[in-house]
Amino acid sequence: MLGLLALLGFGLSMAGPAWRDQVQRERETEWLRIGTLYAQALDSYVQSAPGSMTQPPAQLDDLLLDTRFIGVRRHLRQTYTDPLQPTLPWQLLRDEEGRIVGVFSSFEATPFLTQPPAGSRVQWRPQGSGYSRWAFVVAALPTNPSASIR
Repeated sequence: MLGLLALLGFGLSMAGPAWRDQVQRERETEWLRIGTLYAQALDSYVQSAPGSMTQPPAQLDDLLLDTRFIGVRRHLRQTYTDPLQPTLPWQLLRDEEGRIVGVFSSFEATPFLTQPPAGSRVQWRPQGSGYSRWAFVVAALPTNPSASIR
């Protein structure tokens, strides 16, 4: 009986890290999906600007209901929490004027991905480590936002 219990404990100790890695991979996939949604919403907000007002939003709620138009215009259905840290919101990248040009996770763990997927909206940040170095940024600005990210 004691040998069976030891064998069961050994089996569970081997399954634990594999299960943890699988959960992190699933969260990483969701992180990529939601980050891309934010980048697309930011692009939509900038590109649909009336006239020459091609500025990013001042707050995330502007993506939920764009008040620059008479009718209802939404660029994002809801705000999402960070899938890597579900109790925390996404961190915001702002330009010199305080407008949102991207979002990133504050999670410091090392990602499984070593490079952003082809065609993604991910950009490296000079600060942070792990997931916090990857930011999902707006691509529709007339100037390169990476030069103005603070």
